[in-house]
Amino acid sequence: RDPRCRGEIHAFDPHHGGWFSQEAEGPLSIWEMPDPNEQYDIGVDVCAGVGQTYTVACVLRRRDKCQVAQYRSNTINPGDPLVQATKWLGLAYNTAQIAIESNPGNPGAYTNAELQKVYPNIFIWKHYNKIISRTLSQNTGFNTTPNSKMLLVSTMIDWLSAGKVTIRDETLWKELTTFRKYSDRHYEAIPGEKDDCVMAFAIALRASIDETFEGWDAPAPEKATLTPALEPCYYDRNWDKIVRAAEAKNGFDRALAEMEAWE
Repeated sequence: RDPRCRGEIHAFDPHHGGWFSQEAEGPLSIWEMPDPNEQYDIGVDVCAGVGQTYTVACVLRRRDKCQVAQYRSNTINPGDPLVQATKWLGLAYNTAQIAIESNPGNPGAYTNAELQKVYPNIFIWKHYNKIISRTLSQNTGFNTTPNSKMLLVSTMIDWLSAGKVTIRDETLWKELTTFRKYSDRHYEAIPGEKDDCVMAFAIALRASIDETFEGWDAPAPEKATLTPALEPCYYDRNWDKIVRAAEAKNGFDRALAEMEAWE
């Protein structure tokens, strides 16, 4: 649906509309103003260059994954102008968590590195393949690889199919209809179309889901004490074979005990 208002982001100024100024064709679309009682997450897909693809920042309300605002521009520099725009957008939405696609060699890597210097709530990359330990990495930003992009797309499809998200931007809807799977790990827009809004939305959704999943950075479960499968004095002519079998049993028991301790 049409946004409540459109405008441009700027540094907070109480005498000139606060953190944005209304412009009929401004890059910022707002459907809901910030609510001081809500939490928000922002996904950012940074353009490849001014005048080329679009830089998009999608703002989701964490509680119900509802799109409340979106910034979309193909004229903003990925350096300080974008850093300042995302900073003030994030601060306006209650210091929202900001997740920027920050692949090495991508302009977003620079934006993410500079934003860390002036903004306190940056997305921290999770070890998604280490669920048992549920550990955070030491890296900020969302690193999009073939595997992580598959995770993004699968999450997006799951939540859209279940009707658990609310999309309000017409451009995002159109991009979703032209977003295709080309191989097991290759997803992008069909030739001639764009997917900047899709990627910003998918990153925001994944970051928001992570924040509603309790347990990140929780300590690993303690190992249970196991009784040896063989007595120390045990002897047999097939000793080596028995020891190997005992070690295998111990490994199975240990893994089972860890699973039970975790549950």
